Amino acid sequence: MALLYHAVNLSNDSKKQAIIQELLKLGVTEFKGRKVDELDFYEAKHALSIERVKRS
Repeated sequence: MALLYHAVNLSNDSKKQAIIQELLKLGVTEFKGRKVDELDFYEAKHALSIERVKRS
């Protein structure tokens, strides 16, 4: 079970880094007063969704 948990965390970390890179490409450096580098996976995903809606 611990191995599965570790694998999911590694997957989410790599996805989070890709999301953060996309936010930075869009010029977003902060979200709700926090630097995008400090966001967890779900917060970063939410921030990207919000930015995409704003720009559509």
